[in-house]
Amino acid sequence: MNTIRLVVITAIGLGLIASSPRAHAENWTDTGHDLLIDVDSIHKQKDGLVYYYEKQRSHDMDDNGYPAGSHWGDAEKAAVDCGKRLSYSSYSIEYEKNWRSKGLPAAPGTMGGVLLDFVCSRSH
Repeated sequence: MNTIRLVVITAIGLGLIASSPRAHAENWTDTGHDLLIDVDSIHKQKDGLVYYYEKQRSHDMDDNGYPAGSHWGDAEKAAVDCGKRLSYSSYSIEYEKNWRSKGLPAAPGTMGGVLLDFVCSRSH
């Protein structure tokens, strides 16, 4: 009886983990712009936007204001509109109700344009 209970509890637990929105393999790629993108998280949703997770590099300072290394921040959700060439910041998506009206243009050849092209070329 205990074996059956353990199997059922394990199956439920694995099902919950698998249904989690962040339950995927992470494959962080350095874009060369102090930004990592999890290429395994890139996906197009029904709203037409391409979503992905990113980590930004934070530059640390010592008590005297001199550079003291850097670290990667937490993973945050971001999005792009490949057709309109707009990017949506992780801050806007997380904290602003009208974030869809705050897309920033990503002109070709700019850092934003290069990142948008990187994400859009890998969307599925």
